Amino acid sequence: MKTVKKPAEKKKAAAKKAVAKKAPAKKKVAAKKAVAKKAPAKKKGVAKKVVVDFYDDNQFGSMQVVELKSGYQKVIPINFLGGICQENEFIYLNDDKIGISYNMDISDMYGSPFGEGEDDYAKVLSIFEDTFLKLKNYFSNKFEIVYFTYDGEYTANMWSFDGENLKNASGWIGDLCDGCEEDSEKDAFVDKNYPLLKSGSPTFELLDNLRSMLVKV
Repeated sequence: MKTVKKPAEKKKAAAKKAVAKKAPAKKKVAAKKAVAKKAPAKKKGVAKKVVVDFYDDNQFGSMQVVELKSGYQKVIPINFLGGICQENEFIYLNDDKIGISYNMDISDMYGSPFGEGEDDYAKVLSIFEDTFLKLKNYFSNKFEIVYFTYDGEYTANMWSFDGENLKNASGWIGDLCDGCEEDSEKDAFVDKNYPLLKSGSPTFELLDNLRSMLVKV
């Protein structure tokens, strides 16, 4: 069985729980190679800023932004609302717009307003996804958002709204590879794609395969 090892981050190491307490990763998860050793992705294979409603300003930085109609506050849990109204780089609500990061890795959320550790961050991510379903009657515009999560495996997530229907898809990044049959090929695809997704530059291949998996929710 292969074990996923996430890159150590000096600033967060002291705050994290002992690795021994974490549940083992799923068998299909690739062992991560050091990102520093990887060659940069070819420019033609990267879809930069593909989201329909994308903002790059001082308010939301490089977050993906969804505009909301009035009345949306009533479907957002009050404790969650308090957290997302504080400026942060993961989920930020301001001026009837909600900014959503490409990177929802709970191991990167230390210092955010969402708790003290990864158990808290995992709960917040679950609340976010449940709340996003409840917001579907309050979306003002069409959009497509994508983001990375890690919960035992390296996962890509997509939400799409066509003005009427909200759709969702998620899956292990290794399964989003065209023509990958061997585990080594899937592992290499994961190694290439997860940092690109986290940084906001998902590849067309990953996006197209996520779109093919979308289901109405």
